[in-house]
Amino acid sequence: MTTDAQPHNANPSRFSVHPLRILLASSGISLIILALAADLLPDSAAGLGVYQVSALIIGAGILLVSLLIRKLPVLIAAVIGIGAAASPPVVDHFYDPPRSLWAQEDEALRHMAPDPRLGQVIPPNTGGHDALGFRNDSVPDHADMVTLGDSQTWSANAPRDKAWPSVLAELTGQTVYNMGMPGYGPVHYWVLTGDALAQFDPDTILVGFYFGNDFYGAYNMAYTFEPYYEFRDETLVNSLTQARESIADQSERTYTNMERLRYTGDTNSTILLPQYRLIGVNLDDPRIAEGLRISQVMLGQIADLVNAADKRLIVVLVPTKELAYAPLIAPPLDPMYQQLVDMENETRAALMGFMDERGIEYVDSLLPLQDHLVQGEAMYLTTPDGHPAPAGYRVIAAMVADYLQTDPVAD
Repeated sequence: MTTDAQPHNANPSRFSVHPLRILLASSGISLIILALAADLLPDSAAGLGVYQVSALIIGAGILLVSLLIRKLPVLIAAVIGIGAAASPPVVDHFYDPPRSLWAQEDEALRHMAPDPRLGQVIPPNTGGHDALGFRNDSVPDHADMVTLGDSQTWSANAPRDKAWPSVLAELTGQTVYNMGMPGYGPVHYWVLTGDALAQFDPDTILVGFYFGNDFYGAYNMAYTFEPYYEFRDETLVNSLTQARESIADQSERTYTNMERLRYTGDTNSTILLPQYRLIGVNLDDPRIAEGLRISQVMLGQIADLVNAADKRLIVVLVPTKELAYAPLIAPPLDPMYQQLVDMENETRAALMGFMDERGIEYVDSLLPLQDHLVQGEAMYLTTPDGHPAPAGYRVIAAMVADYLQTDPVAD
C-alpha cells in the first residue's frame, strides 16, 4: 500500500525575510525618492546636485544588495561599503553638478580679480555675469537707465530677475543696465559714472547709496588705494591711518561677539544687529565722518559728470534694516539701538542737506520699507542679513518707478 508523499522543505528558513532586509530595502527606496523629489523644491538647480547623486547611488545600492545578498554579515558589509564609496565628498570629487545662475553669481563674488581702477572686479563672462563683469544677461548698445551701487543694488538675497534694477525695468518698460557690485562705494560710483555715460549714453543714472557701509567704503578707497589719495584730507592722514584697529577688523570682531536682537512678528520676524550697523554710521569715529565728507565730494563729482552730459541723476537712498525696523520695536529702544537710530538719522540729514544744496535729485526708500513692515509684510529675511528680500527690492523699484513719472523741475 502506498501513500502520496508530502512535499518536504529541507530549509524552511530559506524563504523567510529578515526584518533587517526589509528595513534596508525600505531605506534604499526612500533615499531614491527623496533624491528625485529634491528637484521639485523651489529655486532648485536644474539637474542633480552632489547630495542627490550620492543619495541615489546609496539608495539604489542598498536596495539591490538587500534583494540579492542572502547572508546578513555580507549584506551589512556591502551596505557600509556602498555608503562609504558613494558619500558626498567622494561623489563631489568625480561629479561636477549643474548650478543655478544665482549660485554661479554668488560663487563669482568669491573670486574677484584685482583691478587698477576699481580695486577688484568680476572678470568678463564669469559666473553668470556679462562681458563687462556685471549682473546682466548681456551688454546692450544703449541703456535708458544705468544703476550704480553696492550689494544692495547688485541685490543680494534675490535672483537676478528680482533685483531692484530688473524689477525697475519690468515696471517701466525701459532698458536698465545694472552696474552694482558688492564691496563698491561712492568712489567706485564716480569712476563708473564716466564709464556708463561713455558706454551706454543713458538718459538717467541711478546711484544706490546704502547707509550701512558706503561712508566706510568712501573712506577706505580714498585712504588705502593710491589712485584716489587726492580725495584725502592730508591733515588727517597720520591720525586716521594709524588707528589701532581698522574698521573692517572692528566690524568682524563685533559681528562675532555681539548680541543679536530678535524681532518676532507674525510674518516679518528677523534678527537685528544694531551694534554692528552702528559702526558704519558712527560719526564719533573720525574715519566715518571723513567718509561722509568724501561721499559728498563724490556725489558732487558724479553730478558734474551727469550734468555735463545733459543727463539725469537720481540718488536712491537705502537705509539699514535696523532703521527700517525701528518703529516696530517696543520703546524704549536699547541704548545701542537708539544710538544707531540717532547716528543714521544724522548722516541722512547731512547727506540730504548736501544734495538739496547741490540740486541733486534723490528718493528715500526708508518710509516705503517701513510702511510695508508696519503692515506685517516681510521686507527682509529672518536671518541677520541686512539686505532686503525680493519683496523689499520690489518696493524700492516701485518707489523709483513712481518717482520717474514726476516732473523733476516741478518737483
